[in-house]
Amino acid sequence: MGLDNDLTQNPALQQTTVGFIGLFAGLLALGLVVFLGLLLATSDSLRHAFSYKNCLLLSLIICQCGYLGAHALYLWLPPSDKSPAIIITMSSFANFSMLFYIQTSWSRTSEILRETVSKLLFRFFQVVIMFASAMCLLPVISLSANNNKLYNITIAISGALTVLTDSIFAFAYYSFMFRKTADTVEIKGMDSRAVTMFGIISRHGVVTTLSTIAALVCSILLTMAILNHEGVKAYSSLLVLVDLFLFTAVLSLLSMKVKLILFRLSSKKR
Repeated sequence: MGLDNDLTQNPALQQTTVGFIGLFAGLLALGLVVFLGLLLATSDSLRHAFSYKNCLLLSLIICQCGYLGAHALYLWLPPSDKSPAIIITMSSFANFSMLFYIQTSWSRTSEILRETVSKLLFRFFQVVIMFASAMCLLPVISLSANNNKLYNITIAISGALTVLTDSIFAFAYYSFMFRKTADTVEIKGMDSRAVTMFGIISRHGVVTTLSTIAALVCSILLTMAILNHEGVKAYSSLLVLVDLFLFTAVLSLLSMKVKLILFRLSSKKR
């Protein structure tokens, strides 16, 4: 907790860091309320509103809000009040965010992979998803057991697996969407609904994937800063950057879903 203590002793920097992370949590919470309202207002039934894919996205947003809020609280508290409970809570929200992110990525890609790859390769991807999901839970278990070394190893592996699986599935998904859209343009022209939908999905998808990669890179830099006892300003900046990119990734998925709902509504009115 060396750099955490240094941050506490610099009130202005501490307030700025906590302010940014708290802002991310607040904006995402607001987005959650808007998304819930939109689902309930536009769905034919509760079953449709709370479909499997929607529940995954809702769970991801809730966990990300929980992590950002817990992280802001952790950084705000004085060293004497930073109990293991708040650390475990923060870590639990963070790792369940990764779990739901992986499952969200898999849910939109699994049917495409089932149709486009061999059965053996599809089963391999299923095993990878199960392993990556299990690795997302191990850091919480190791932290609860007070094994910091195992926690650092498992959190690094789970983060890398999250980014790797998302990148692979994103490439497969957007390649498939691009081919389908190209075929649609050839038949119906550029004004078809599929072209607009592909634009929405591809833009937000690229932002999401790049944000997760950026968050991983900043996490590595943050770990190096802690190990090398870098200055508290560098530490604070990297803390904010990691949470900014995590916030951006989830917000991009949320924005994509909202835009697709609104696009479908406007198409029905025509």
